This record gives sequence, structure tokens and C-alpha cells, in this order.
Amino acid sequence: MDQIYTDFFLNHWVIFSLFVLVGAILLFDFSGGFIRGSTAISTIEAVRLINRENAILVDLRGDADYRKSHIIDAVHIPLRQIPDRVRELKKYQEQPLIVYCQYGTESAKAGQELAKAGFTKVYRLRGGFLGWENEKLPIQS
Repeated sequence: MDQIYTDFFLNHWVIFSLFVLVGAILLFDFSGGFIRGSTAISTIEAVRLINRENAILVDLRGDADYRKSHIIDAVHIPLRQIPDRVRELKKYQEQPLIVYCQYGTESAKAGQELAKAGFTKVYRLRGGFLGWENEKLPIQS
């Protein structure tokens, strides 16, 4: 019986290799939230967390972008200031935190910092502020 499996793997090594690669990618993607300290969520999931669990939004963008427009009631802490200003978020430690940047590409860094500071409910807004804006969700100008 073992010979059948060995022959299959040897004869179809490309397919087997691709299968292993896809499995590894899926495992990395699913476990990525734990590794990075945060989980990527869609705008729909973010709205649900805001409405049902009183989630706090944290805008990681620069001052100029925040002043131009931001998600309503978002706390503004630029990404580079997160390590120094994490104590300002301690009062929200029991609530979900949704961090977002402009495109959704830099918020994982904030997720790592917040996880190191003891936050357990940290989420990254997939698509960032532009994703929120493209969905025509409310913003403050």
C-alpha cells in the first residue's frame, strides 16, 4: 500500500508540490492574524463591530489626511506615534479596536504594537480609509 502512495508522489510531484504550497499559503493566511496581532476585516464586519460591540476606530494616517477627512468618531494616532501614545488607548482595552491607514497596507504594524501592549481585540480595516470611502460609508470632512 505504501508503494502506491510513493509511486503517486513520484509520478505527480508537481501536483503534490502545488498542493503543499497552496496548503501552506492557506495556513499562513489563517494564522496571520495571530502572528501579526490583528485580524483583517471588511467594511461590513467593521460596521457590525462598531454597532454591536462599540468598537473604537483608530486612524493611523498623517495629520493632513486626517484633517481632510476621516471616519466619524475615529481616534487619530499616526502610525509612527503608536508606541508612544498606546497608553491613550488603554481605556478602550476591553473594546474592539479597528485600526486603519490610507490603503490598508500599514495597519498590521499598529496591530503588532497594540498586541505587544496587551490589546486582544485588534482588527485591521481591509482596504483602509479608501475602502471605507469607496463603500460610501459615512466620513467626516
